[in-house]
Amino acid sequence: MALKQVVEGVYLLSLGFVNAYLLDEDGLTLVDTGIPGKEKQIFQAVAELGRSPADIKQILITHLHRDHTGSLAVVKKISGAPAAAHAADAALIRRGVFARDTLPAPGLVGALVSRAMKSGKNTPLAAGVEVEQEIVDGQVIPGTGGLRAVATPGHTAGHLVFLWPRQGGVLFAGDVLSRLFVGVRHSPIYENYLDARNSLKILAGLEYDTICFSHGYPIVGGASAALQPKIIKWMDELI
Repeated sequence: MALKQVVEGVYLLSLGFVNAYLLDEDGLTLVDTGIPGKEKQIFQAVAELGRSPADIKQILITHLHRDHTGSLAVVKKISGAPAAAHAADAALIRRGVFARDTLPAPGLVGALVSRAMKSGKNTPLAAGVEVEQEIVDGQVIPGTGGLRAVATPGHTAGHLVFLWPRQGGVLFAGDVLSRLFVGVRHSPIYENYLDARNSLKILAGLEYDTICFSHGYPIVGGASAALQPKIIKWMDELI
C-alpha cells in the first residue's frame, strides 16, 4: 500500500498520478479523494493506521476537478464524513459538474494538459455529490490543530490550499503548484490568469517547512524558502 508518513501526523496516499493526504489530529481528516474508484485504496490506508472508515471525520476538497473529487461520493457514503469545499466549487460539485473552461499556462505542458482537458468536455455529467460545508478564506478547520484554509483561485474559482501550523508548517497545495517531470511548477491550466497571479503572490507570502503536492512527492524541509523566488518569477508568466 502506497501510504507514507510525510511528517508526524501527515500521511501521503498515492492514488496513481494524484495524491490524497490524511491528517491525523483528533481523528482523521482526508484531503481530496483521487479519481473515481480509489475508495478501496483510501480505506486500506486508513486501516494501515489502525483506524476504520468511521474515523474519517471530514473530507476537505482543494478544488472540483475529477482527479480530486472522483471518489468523494463513495468515501462519504461509507465513512459518513461530511465534505467541505469553497462555495465557488461546491456549487458545481453538487450539480455533478467537475470542470469549467480553462486556459493553458505558457509552455508545452500547459498546451498538452489543456488539450487533454478539452478532449473530455463531452463526457456525460456525473451524479452530484453533496458538500455539507462551505469554506471561506482564512477559516480555521475545527479539530485539526489549527489547519487554515487559504483561498487561491485561478486554477479553479474555488481552489483552496490548507496550511497546518504544526511541524514547522505543512502546506497542502492542491494544484496551485505541482512537482512533476520538470520539477516544481505552477499549474499548467487556469480558469483565470489574473486570479492565478494574485494567488501566487499570496503563496509567496506563506511560510511552511513542508509542502504536500497533489501531483508529485512532497518537499520536506525549507520548502517555502526554496520556492519563494520561483513563485515570484512565475507570477510574471501570467500577465
